[in-house]
Amino acid sequence: MSIVSTLPRWDMTVVYPGLESQEFARDYSSVVRD
Repeated sequence: MSIVSTLPRWDMTVVYPGLESQEFARDYSSVVRD
């Protein structure tokens, strides 16, 4: 088994314009709150 030292990063621009976008912040806070 190999060990990965960094976490994968996925291109989510299809869903959110960026990690700093209002859409992402809204949905992230909703998930964290629940």
